[in-house]
Amino acid sequence: MFLVVLNIFIELLYVGVCLLCFQHLMIEKGSLWESAAETTDGQKSTMKQYGPGE
Repeated sequence: MFLVVLNIFIELLYVGVCLLCFQHLMIEKGSLWESAAETTDGQKSTMKQYGPGE
């Protein structure tokens, strides 16, 4: 019984790590797309907040 619980826990952990990595990749792609879209609009306020000059 303990081995079954351990196996399920390891699988859940593995799936969770995969989802986190996938989410991170999608966020990076999304931010790249957002910055590309923002440069065409001339508004870089969402992702990059350096200062009034940029």
